[in-house]
Amino acid sequence: MRVALVLSGGGIWGTAGIGVLKALEEWGYQPDLIVGTSSGAIIGSLWAMGMSVDAMTELALSLTKRDVPISWRNIGGQLLGQHRLPDALLDGAPLWQKLRPWLGGIAVSAVPKPLWVVATSLTDRAPIVLGPRIDKVKPGFLMGDPDMELIDAVRASSAVPGFFAPVMIRDQVLVDGGVGDDYPLDVAEMLGADRALGLWIDEPARWQLPSPRPHAFHVLVESMAVMIREISVRMPHWDLRIELTGHTVFERIAEIIEMGYTSAMESKDAIDRLFTEPGRSRIG
Repeated sequence: MRVALVLSGGGIWGTAGIGVLKALEEWGYQPDLIVGTSSGAIIGSLWAMGMSVDAMTELALSLTKRDVPISWRNIGGQLLGQHRLPDALLDGAPLWQKLRPWLGGIAVSAVPKPLWVVATSLTDRAPIVLGPRIDKVKPGFLMGDPDMELIDAVRASSAVPGFFAPVMIRDQVLVDGGVGDDYPLDVAEMLGADRALGLWIDEPARWQLPSPRPHAFHVLVESMAVMIREISVRMPHWDLRIELTGHTVFERIAEIIEMGYTSAMESKDAIDRLFTEPGRSRIG
């Protein structure tokens, strides 16, 4: 029985995945494959490359707003020099410089642990799966270049439209996987997983006006949450659902990691069944 670990997007809240991995390591459970979108792709890729939970925690705690600054030079240069809107509001270069030692210089198909990350192709208007090539791809999905550099695949998966620049690879324009498949349980099933443990970073279930007041990013994420609830998979799975409250929350990273760990600990019985009961047809 192949067990997948599925990590959704969620911005800084995706660091809750570090806490989930900490719990799995303590229990000695090893997923057979990892599927991640956006921030989930970052966490999953670092772990698949062999980074320890302690090192991931240290890296996450080092993140600040300076790692994703507003790109004033790009904005000003394009508005004043070219009289056009910029392709992104934020500059992700400092963040990717921090991650390059772990994610650079290796093809997405050559990662030590089986890993697939999900981006969205604006060229073909479909989710694109980046990792080792597979034979059977479901209708509506694309399979990306297995020789694509891992850091480029993760950058594409995390390129939130309007906030980070799209990634141009050959004839494809790629953006955040959350646009097409933010919680890729269906990708794990397509890859041959028999069951999955998923971390789902979700908006609060009841979002009412006038509080909180809507803004563009909030509307985008809430719209994605509606699409996620429509995902249908047949394989047994267990969801660790964490509600996010706020998006720019660097000062809360330690708390968020602990939330992921606590959520896993509270679901230990269900997780035990995922990893130890090969004939079980239903989880939870």
